[in-house]
Amino acid sequence: AMSETANNWKTFAGLIRERRKALGLTQQELADLSGVQRQTIGRLEAADPTVAAGTVMTVADTIGIHISTSGA
Repeated sequence: AMSETANNWKTFAGLIRERRKALGLTQQELADLSGVQRQTIGRLEAADPTVAAGTVMTVADTIGIHISTSGA
């Protein structure tokens, strides 16, 4: 199950990056909109597993990606 989680996380990280680019935002602009550090966006997009879940939710919500936590 570990690798499945990692794969999903990498897919999600890629989705964040694609969505940000589609919106024409730089990492800094997305960071400002989300109220986080630019480095945090970089780590998130690199699928760094140490990024706090709350931060991930906040950034995702900012760019209109809704995460279902049901069944988790």
